[in-house]
Amino acid sequence: MRFIPSYIYKKLKLVMLMNKAVIKATIAPIMPEPGCVHPLSDECLHGMVVKILNCVTCEGEDWFYVETHYRYRGYISGKFLSFGNVERWSEGGNFLVVEGFSADVTDKPDVRGRIVKNLTRGCVVKAAGENLRGYEAVELADGSFGFVRTKLLVFLDKPISNEALLRKNVLKTAETYLGSPYRWGGKTPFGIDCSGLCSMAYLLNGVAIYRDAEIKEGFTVKKIPFEQIQTADLIYFKGHVAMYAENGRYIHSSAGNDGVYYNSFNKNDVDYREDLAGTVKYCGSIFA
Repeated sequence: MRFIPSYIYKKLKLVMLMNKAVIKATIAPIMPEPGCVHPLSDECLHGMVVKILNCVTCEGEDWFYVETHYRYRGYISGKFLSFGNVERWSEGGNFLVVEGFSADVTDKPDVRGRIVKNLTRGCVVKAAGENLRGYEAVELADGSFGFVRTKLLVFLDKPISNEALLRKNVLKTAETYLGSPYRWGGKTPFGIDCSGLCSMAYLLNGVAIYRDAEIKEGFTVKKIPFEQIQTADLIYFKGHVAMYAENGRYIHSSAGNDGVYYNSFNKNDVDYREDLAGTVKYCGSIFA
C-alpha cells in the first residue's frame, strides 16, 4: 500500500476544504460530532451538494463538517462524499428526484439488468439521455451511469406559484411517507422523524424550511395564529412538529405512534391525541 506524504495529504485536505462535495451514498448520516458513536442528527441523500467547512480525523477516519443547501450543519464521514465530480455536477442540468419508495439503478434498461445502486425517495440523479422502453438514462453522483424506471422519477422543478396547489402537493408528498417507521434524525421511507417528514415534504416541492422542530429566523416559515391554520401549515409542540391537513387532523411522525400517521385535535375522533392537543406552542406557514 502506498502512503501519501503528510505534507501532500495536508495540502489535499486544504483543497477539499475550499470546495464542495456531492453525496455519493444513498443515505449519508449527519452527526453532531465526528465519529459513529453519536446519535443521528440528519441524513443527506444521494446527489445533494454540501459545502465543506472543516475537516478532522477521528479514529483514523476523515470527518467533514458540512453545510447542506438547506443550511443544516453537521459531520459526515468522507466515505460518503465524492469530490471529483462536484464542478460538473453543480453546473446544473436536468436533475431528477426519486419519487418512489425505492428505485433500482441498473446497468441496462431492462428488469433483468444488474443492479448497480439502490436509491430511495428524495435521492437526486441527472438525466443523461433519452427514455428507453420506460427507463431513464441517469448519471449518478460519482460520475457513473445507469437506468431507472421513468415512473419512479420526477424532474426537480421550481416551487409552484399557485398557493392552493402547492399546499395540496406538500400534504400529498407528506402522505407518501404514511406508515414509515420513526427514526430519530431520519428523512427517508426507511425511517423518518417529525421535522424530517415536514422538511422533506416541502423540499420535494422546491421549498427549503428549517430541518428541526422550531421556527428559525432567516427561513421561510413565519408564525401564524392557530385560528388561521390551513392545509400544509405547521404545528409546533415542545420538541415536535406536525403538518396540518384539514378538519382538525394533522399528519406527523412520532415515537408514540412509532411512525407516520394521522391524528386529530377533535375529541370525538378515534385518533385523537390528548397528550398533544393541549400542548401546541405556535403554528407556522410559508405563506404568511
